[in-house]
Amino acid sequence: IPAETGNKLEAPAVAKDANPTEEVPPPQLAEIAVAPPLPPCPQSGSGIENRIALQICQRVRAEPPLTNMTVQGHVLRALEPTIQFYAQRSYQAGWLNAEKHPSPEVEALLKAVGEADQEGLHSADYQSADLHKQIKALQREGEVASDSALAEFDLLLTDTYLNYGSHLLAGRLSPRKIDPEWTIKSRTRDLAVTLQEALNSNTVGESLRMLKPQSKGYIRLCEALHSYQGVAAKGGWPSVAAGPNLTLGSQGRRVQDLRIRLQDSGDMSGSASGKNALVLFDKSVANAVLRFQKRHGLVESGVVNAATLAALNVPVSKLTVPIVPPILLPMLLLPMVIVPAVTVDMWPRRSIVPMRPKRCITCSA
Repeated sequence: IPAETGNKLEAPAVAKDANPTEEVPPPQLAEIAVAPPLPPCPQSGSGIENRIALQICQRVRAEPPLTNMTVQGHVLRALEPTIQFYAQRSYQAGWLNAEKHPSPEVEALLKAVGEADQEGLHSADYQSADLHKQIKALQREGEVASDSALAEFDLLLTDTYLNYGSHLLAGRLSPRKIDPEWTIKSRTRDLAVTLQEALNSNTVGESLRMLKPQSKGYIRLCEALHSYQGVAAKGGWPSVAAGPNLTLGSQGRRVQDLRIRLQDSGDMSGSASGKNALVLFDKSVANAVLRFQKRHGLVESGVVNAATLAALNVPVSKLTVPIVPPILLPMLLLPMVIVPAVTVDMWPRRSIVPMRPKRCITCSA
């Protein structure tokens, strides 16, 4: 480093025996870690296993490495771990039995994907319907199914497992896309290895269940989601008609609808007794309104005013869409964080919820 003398910089000294015209070789660059090369494709042969493996290899092994890949009109969402999965097994198919028919683990995968809605996800996002159609088509074709069709079927199943597994593990959306300063690390797992082990032990369904968060917060959030889904399946909760504020002593049909609405959301338990009890705004209704207001971040007055009425009349179908447990995982790992849920009109579907709760569905009363 040149030494500073006043406002001038001294030139570095040159050794007497050095050649001033000789170029100084550049410093050696640090070696950059690169992924190991993929194994070569299997030799073309008469065996169907090798023929399918060759078809798979020709799709996933390319120079330069693939950055995207489409199979039967579907863009593979988990391309990198898909390539890793096949490379570690010499490109052999993973979802076909000895007769090259779909193995029982295919049904286990599709059953798990079909239950994605219970995790705040959508089974339609994981090609469930298309894969069922392909199974039926392969069963009809039997021995005449082409090597190419079998290879593509296997690739789609692998991508489905890895994609769904990653969403169970850490959510559909990276928190840093919402907040660049997000510092909590997401859970990670080598899903290619996880899938390989699951196929070897015939535990595909169980392996996916084990990827879900096991925290109490996650479980409580799922319970709330299932409760809302049950209400939606029965037609939803009633709306409370507009009108004057409802408070202690109010009576009528609006109070009756309010009771049912509060019971459906778990804010009120038990049933009223006595003459005209169902249409009377009594102390139990006031306490239930207070609980509802607390959960929704409203002024806790025990009175159904305009703001409380608007929150009461949000359809349950809107409340089941944005509750995405895997996305909330970083929050659920913090023991003292209250887990909020949000409505569709407040935040984009499947987004990270704000740290400041707008509506808490897992808070105690």
